[in-house]
Amino acid sequence: YKLTQKSSQITYSYACNNSSPREGNLMNDDEDGFTPLSMNVYPNPALSGSDLNMHIASEEATSASLIITDMLGRTVVNKSVALSGYYESDVTVSLDGIKPGYYMVVVSTDEERVSKALIIE
Repeated sequence: YKLTQKSSQITYSYACNNSSPREGNLMNDDEDGFTPLSMNVYPNPALSGSDLNMHIASEEATSASLIITDMLGRTVVNKSVALSGYYESDVTVSLDGIKPGYYMVVVSTDEERVSKALIIE
């Protein structure tokens, strides 16, 4: 990790090797500029009892597992989703019965995994 400051700008550099975890989308080596697996979660923070919306982009059409866990690792949502490949798939999850708190949203395929923090109020 490297944090540098030039005048009023701050630059953050992250270097990884083949053994580094691939959480999120920190680097992309694809020539076409497409990120293999990415996710946007909104609204965040979300209201308990409302719906959570997600855009999930995948390089290829595949099925994925969508899991929301609390901070103790207990699964509160477990859903299978179909991803379109090269397009964003829109997914909606009901937050009915989920208490306010901090959660992790994890989408994983056989080859990749991406996670985002979620706050429910």
